[in-house]
Amino acid sequence: MKKIIVALVGISFLIILYTLFPGIDSHVNHESSDESREAVKQSEGGEEVGSEETSTGDKNSQEEKETTNKDTNPENSELSCYQRYSAKPEWEKVQKIQQEIFIDISYLDPDGNAYTNLPVESLKAFADSGDRDAMIFYGVELMQTAALGLSSMKRAELERQHRMDEAKQKREAYEPDLEQFNEGVEYIHRAAAQGKFAAFVEVQLYFRLLAYQMSERSWKEEKINDALATSYAYELLQKDILRKNKLFVKMMSQRDSLKRALKRIYPEKETLDELMTPIQDKGRQKFEEKKNEWNQVRAMQGLKVYPDLFGKELKSFTQTMAENCYPN
Repeated sequence: MKKIIVALVGISFLIILYTLFPGIDSHVNHESSDESREAVKQSEGGEEVGSEETSTGDKNSQEEKETTNKDTNPENSELSCYQRYSAKPEWEKVQKIQQEIFIDISYLDPDGNAYTNLPVESLKAFADSGDRDAMIFYGVELMQTAALGLSSMKRAELERQHRMDEAKQKREAYEPDLEQFNEGVEYIHRAAAQGKFAAFVEVQLYFRLLAYQMSERSWKEEKINDALATSYAYELLQKDILRKNKLFVKMMSQRDSLKRALKRIYPEKETLDELMTPIQDKGRQKFEEKKNEWNQVRAMQGLKVYPDLFGKELKSFTQTMAENCYPN
């Protein structure tokens, strides 16, 4: 079985949106593959990721995905980007680096993994003892239960599949708990500061889920837009932290994610510019604050603020792959 790197909320993101948020109109369904693409991080190329995305039945987005993943070198026009680059010895080294900075992807197994099957109290104990993966899984559990009132643990997920109507009703009646949500964010920060540099992908996506739930519960627009601005801030922070690693930045790009979120939350708006501009401005302000915090934490630890994960050995390979596989 080929491995893929996926944000913990990545694949389940669409399931949550379109099964637990019935208020989301069908006119945005065509964007579902894009939402999945922004969450799914590749470990062995686009084909396997594409198969996850097309579960929504969006043929147009799949064709776009295939076009994007074609190597732009005309001599290799029949090969996907993965086929071209995964055959090279450097790719295995890149993959090992990915596994170090992303979450433990064994949670994708049908039965979950050692973390997602733990009692929450035990998961917290592992996180507090310094286990970086446990920090992410526990942080996600806190964020999801705080945002939606629903656990992210495997047993809870399996139970919901058989009691979806009940899960919808619970989610619809739930008021987000911002204090607990921010506690979860702190665990993600701890994991990222200790080398799980891609962990902030989880925070980006969960702040959007938080905004959706706030909208469903008729929270004030100011609160909703603040959550979206924070999501945008973490998107900028993720890019900034990995600025020396162009391939990973490209792989984690979330094109138009804010615009899609606004369309879902404010479907009645004919133009989104009046909303998007102030949200982006506030997001940039938040980003500067979080960037300063990141710099201070890394400096206190005596670690590089901007890690060069590829080094000279992989620089040429990864730059070329980024240019060919992610031209935009």
